[in-house]
Amino acid sequence: MALWQFSLFLLPIWAVQSPNGSLPLTLTTDVDDVQWPEPTLDVRNIAGAFDDLLPRHAGWSEHQTAWGTPDESCIDLWKEPGESPFIEVRLDLRTLQRVFVERLVHTVARFDMIFVDSQPRVIAANVPEVGRAISESDA
Repeated sequence: MALWQFSLFLLPIWAVQSPNGSLPLTLTTDVDDVQWPEPTLDVRNIAGAFDDLLPRHAGWSEHQTAWGTPDESCIDLWKEPGESPFIEVRLDLRTLQRVFVERLVHTVARFDMIFVDSQPRVIAANVPEVGRAISESDA
């Protein structure tokens, strides 16, 4: 990841929600340790939605689907057989446009997902929350 990129991970809301429906401020586990059954996210549908955000490009693994440019804004979706999908978004803060953030947030919300940053803070899928996380980042 480049110094000018802000990294976010995507998880389904229900995977981190408490029984009363509230979201924690931070995760108590690593993002890649959160397990969720594949039927809760149709990878083909979210991949199609990502196609509307950034151009798709060849990943370096057969288990990776990638969008954007690796040293700019990009999305990586990893899906290995028998594993939960792993989705990372890296935002290029040198050229970040509000309209892209709005479209990304709308897409994440449409699939009932949330963002998690590297802290690992849970960030709701709304523009003010994502904007605040970006402004507080070291990138």
